[in-house]
Amino acid sequence: MRRRPVVRTVPAAVLLAAVTALGACSDGDSYAVRDAQPCPVAEQLGTSLDLLTETFTDDSTPGDVAEARARVEGAQDRIDDAAEEIAPQEADALEDAWERLDEQLAGLEGRSVAGSADALTAAADEVATARDQLAEALSC
Repeated sequence: MRRRPVVRTVPAAVLLAAVTALGACSDGDSYAVRDAQPCPVAEQLGTSLDLLTETFTDDSTPGDVAEARARVEGAQDRIDDAAEEIAPQEADALEDAWERLDEQLAGLEGRSVAGSADALTAAADEVATARDQLAEALSC
């Protein structure tokens, strides 16, 4: 006589209930979006931007500018992830302003940071204004 392997099955009703419960807990957002706290990230962006503008001097090395730029870029990416679904227009405006500043920073190669300070400061001010508008839209 052959033995049948023992197969344990989960009743379909239990499986259906579990799948339904998991679906009800999810709002479709990624963990990063749900867990991100946009107001503290907006504050980090402001601080990083201030540090970047402090590098627009004769005393700053290209490494100083690059390091400060990387901090702003990281904060910009985090605020974009955290706010794009909550305040999409303001998040887009902030991203556009950052891209304009970033293009100017990329164009610095072989030029003096101090010689470009006025244009860089104006572009950084646009980013700061866009950040402020986003923070206001987020009720920070």
